[in-house]
Amino acid sequence: MIRFFRLVACLLIFADSACAAEVVAVRKDSMGRDYWLYAPSKVVPTRDYWLVVGVHGYGGNGDGAAGLASWTKQRDCFVLGPSFPNNGYQLLLQDADTQLVKLIEDLRKTAHLKPRIFLFGFSGGAQFVHRFTQKYPTLVAGCAAHSAGTWATGGQWGELNPEARTIPLVISCGQRDTAKSIPDAPFTRIEWAHQFESQLSAGGFAYASVYPKDAGHAYTAEAIALTDLCFKYATGKAETLSAQRTAVAALLAKGDKVGAEALVARSKVRIAALGPDVRPEATLEMSLGAAHNAALEALISAKPHQR
Repeated sequence: MIRFFRLVACLLIFADSACAAEVVAVRKDSMGRDYWLYAPSKVVPTRDYWLVVGVHGYGGNGDGAAGLASWTKQRDCFVLGPSFPNNGYQLLLQDADTQLVKLIEDLRKTAHLKPRIFLFGFSGGAQFVHRFTQKYPTLVAGCAAHSAGTWATGGQWGELNPEARTIPLVISCGQRDTAKSIPDAPFTRIEWAHQFESQLSAGGFAYASVYPKDAGHAYTAEAIALTDLCFKYATGKAETLSAQRTAVAALLAKGDKVGAEALVARSKVRIAALGPDVRPEATLEMSLGAAHNAALEALISAKPHQR
């Protein structure tokens, strides 16, 4: 209880004090489940901060936020490590998704946070974060999901949501990660990752992937670099493209359809200029741009009352 009041005091006062610099653990959320919140060393009251959510693997908890606690210093953001019931949270069961939504709402009462969050998870955490992204696309800015044991490829495993196409998503799996995560899994981890990527590609989603050759079930250097790339695009390029959507909507509201189409055309030229570059950064840039352009074209072709 003492630690809880200290946290509230830090967030409300936004002081450059010792309490703001420490790792702050809050024991229970509104559903009675543990979570850990890590705050920047200095919180400026006039700015909004990114909230990064690191989701633990099976058998774990929120302590350390899946290894991202240090991001408070590296990226000057808040980092949240929720603890989920280990039986079923990967599939958003036991109200795990509702737990996170409520927790974010509660944190917004005391901290100035940006409207969307960045999600990260490895193994069981990856299962949760990519499904949460598909279910709550308006809450998520970007998602890094690595070495998941199951993927949302249809049926009981969940499905991709077209509304999430423009959210930067990165996935990875070691080529030697050839075990099944559960006995009744239809694929091994590496097979399932490829299946999921095929659906992402066919659906026009903004994504990038990497499959380290000599890796098993591990969070590799390549996956770390991909997570960094995803955060960069989610907090930078994606915001720029969202502003572009606002600009297109404004032109359409004025009846300037030609101007809106010209803006999209220029965007297409920039994406085409990337050419055959297959680096993850170029892949994410191209797929993100293509997904946004498709959304803009749909906006332009929609009837006024549907915009």
